[in-house]
Amino acid sequence: SDLWVFNPLKCELTVRRPTSNANGEDSPWDALKKVIESVILSDCFTSVPKHAFSGYMALKSVQIPKSVASIGNCAFVWCSLTSIKIPRSVISFGGNPFFECHHLKEIDISENPNFVFFDGMLMDREMTQIVYCPPSKSGDYSIPDTEATICASAFRECGVLTSIRIPGTDGSHCVW
Repeated sequence: SDLWVFNPLKCELTVRRPTSNANGEDSPWDALKKVIESVILSDCFTSVPKHAFSGYMALKSVQIPKSVASIGNCAFVWCSLTSIKIPRSVISFGGNPFFECHHLKEIDISENPNFVFFDGMLMDREMTQIVYCPPSKSGDYSIPDTEATICASAFRECGVLTSIRIPGTDGSHCVW
């Protein structure tokens, strides 16, 4: 196919151009989702769509090109990623793309000036949006006063958090 190629020796999927799946249609390579361990996206991609690789449980690595500006909610849900590098071109997340990624130990934003880690949380540079809370986050958490938005599913899988204090409230807690 001129759209994608699968290398069975490496269990590697190379996607040459984005698909236009409508109405929740599966990607043409979805039949291989249980064996794909690596994905390489070409420079034709400007985004990683919502649920793009959702349920690819064998997926351990993704190469996101420098052409990608946004990553959708649940893009990598239920994957086996251990680390992922977010290129400097990414300026937004449509929600938490990483929940249920139980093996994820590192989100590398070292070359991306648009995001920071603050108190273990992935946030935009201005600290006005929480993107991701790692499942290991425990105890009480106070959202910074700068926070304006919490991405969809940002706190999903944070079952060891005992409470979250929201700024500007009467001091009560949203208890897990």
